[in-house]
Amino acid sequence: MKKLSTRPFSVLIEQYLRLRRSLGFILRGAEGILKKFDLYLSQNFPNAKTVTKPMIVGYLQMVKHQRASTVYLRFMALRQFCRFLFQFNPNTYVPEKRLVPRGPTLRVPHIYRLKRQ
Repeated sequence: MKKLSTRPFSVLIEQYLRLRRSLGFILRGAEGILKKFDLYLSQNFPNAKTVTKPMIVGYLQMVKHQRASTVYLRFMALRQFCRFLFQFNPNTYVPEKRLVPRGPTLRVPHIYRLKRQ
C-alpha cells in the first residue's frame, strides 16, 4: 500500500505533472524542481494551504547561488505550477515574470569545417 505523503502540495504536483505530460510535455527538470519546492514548503511552511509570495521568494533565495539562467528555469517551473494552482484557489500567488531576471544564456560557439577528401 502506498504511503500518503505529508508534504503540503505533493498531490497537486502529481496532478499538475500528469496533466502536462498528457499534453506531451516531458518535464523531467520541472518534476525535480517542484519536488524540491515541496520539500522546502514542508520544512518551512508545513501547514500551508496556498502558495504565497514569501514561499516563492524564500525558495528562490535558497538557490540564488546558482547561475542566473538556472534560477530563471526554476522560477519559470514554479510560475507555471502556480498558474495551475490558481484555477483551484484564486488566493494563490502567481509570480510576475519580472520577479527574476532571465540571465544570460551561455553558449559556446562552434565552427563547422568541411572535411577534405
